[in-house]
Amino acid sequence: MTKEQLLCKVCHTPFESISDLGSMHIVKEPHIGGYSLYSGSTYFDSDGCPLGKDDAPIYYCPMCGRRLDDNDEN
Repeated sequence: MTKEQLLCKVCHTPFESISDLGSMHIVKEPHIGGYSLYSGSTYFDSDGCPLGKDDAPIYYCPMCGRRLDDNDEN
């Protein structure tokens, strides 16, 4: 993991918002076994396109590129 990835506040708890995308932030979603991008009541894919809640898993941090893993402690 790179230093940028270790220090990324977007993909480590507490998850901070992704400033250039407004109030969008990463949330851990146990029902899909991973993470989603969420803003208000709308979920987004990693390209910022709106999706339904169950269709919005992401696998990499959109800011630093770190792979998001279900075993993440941070």
